[in-house]
Amino acid sequence: MPGAEVFVNITPNLLNNEMTAPSEAIELITWQHFEQTDIRVGTIVAADEFPEARRPAYKLTVDLGPLGIKKLAPK
Repeated sequence: MPGAEVFVNITPNLLNNEMTAPSEAIELITWQHFEQTDIRVGTIVAADEFPEARRPAYKLTVDLGPLGIKKLAPK
């Protein structure tokens, strides 16, 4: 679907059991821009507590296959 705009930010409304768009304006991207996005899937092989973080967090070890194993501390 070349040239089509893609709405990328739909969130579930858990109170009403509906899917709703956020109230603030969001930026739309073109299909060509979306095709340039690098989306990867990995397997979490370890999740350790991260007590030094300001907010509760975990240090993740993720196996990304051919890219190797990466350590992350997502926010």
